[in-house]
Amino acid sequence: EIELKTCPPSSDSSVPAQRDPTFDEPQDQMVDVLLQHADPMKDEDADYDELVAEMGVGKYQWAVCLICMFCNATDAIEIMSLSYVLPKIDETISKETAGALSSAVFFGMLIGALVCGVLADQLGRRPVLLYTMILNAVFTACFALFDNEHMMILFRFLTGFGVGGCVPVIFTLVIEVVPMQWRGR
Repeated sequence: EIELKTCPPSSDSSVPAQRDPTFDEPQDQMVDVLLQHADPMKDEDADYDELVAEMGVGKYQWAVCLICMFCNATDAIEIMSLSYVLPKIDETISKETAGALSSAVFFGMLIGALVCGVLADQLGRRPVLLYTMILNAVFTACFALFDNEHMMILFRFLTGFGVGGCVPVIFTLVIEVVPMQWRGR
């Protein structure tokens, strides 16, 4: 159950309830706007996009976009990193292993996107994004530390799982908090 933090209503019904100054959580503000428009007497629900548009774009929305931008940039860097590393290790591995290393990250991305997209719907986008970014960092470091070809392929797959798991979460987060007229910019 969500508790709405407002000051006690005044005796004058024409004066709206004032917000509690301790109510500074942007996500709670979003819930507050949604709850203000939820009228249990109406048969139809308020349109989510209209409510997000009414909130506008503030610090919370910019912060979410900035975080998602950095997550997407790290994913892109991770995908491209093998093209810089492969020429350095090409002399020590076979051509088949080089091909498997290149393919493993994309196969991991496929599985990661499918699994983490569903997990984000069930567990929440924020924890799934956090864990996939941690997976990405840990398994990239493991890839750098091992010289066994099979372990390198496994770590590239697991890195791809983290990268692929971020992608559906990143774009869904931005779409959920930004008004429709700002999407796609």
